[in-house]
Amino acid sequence: MVIESPYELMELLDRETVEFHVTRYEVGEMTIEPRYPGAPETKRVQVLRVHVPLADKPRFPQYWDITSKRVIAQLRPVLDMIVRNKMLVRITATGVRPAKWFQVEWVPP
Repeated sequence: MVIESPYELMELLDRETVEFHVTRYEVGEMTIEPRYPGAPETKRVQVLRVHVPLADKPRFPQYWDITSKRVIAQLRPVLDMIVRNKMLVRITATGVRPAKWFQVEWVPP
């Protein structure tokens, strides 16, 4: 499935944290144009679009597009539980590309 634009890529800086609740989600692909030297012009990547409440993200659009394979791998198996139980998701980035890591937590209400 192709995820339609507009895109809202979640790009976290070193030691930056974002918190949100997930109301629903979609899994698909999108074409991106990397912005770093030596990167290919465009490439197709997996994307996890997480829809969030207005209170968690007051600016349009009310979703985040996550392309990090590491974040997707941590969230995908538990997303149904997170949505069902209205859990808070907390993602913290550590490091800079290409050695960036993510801590993903889900917290009960």
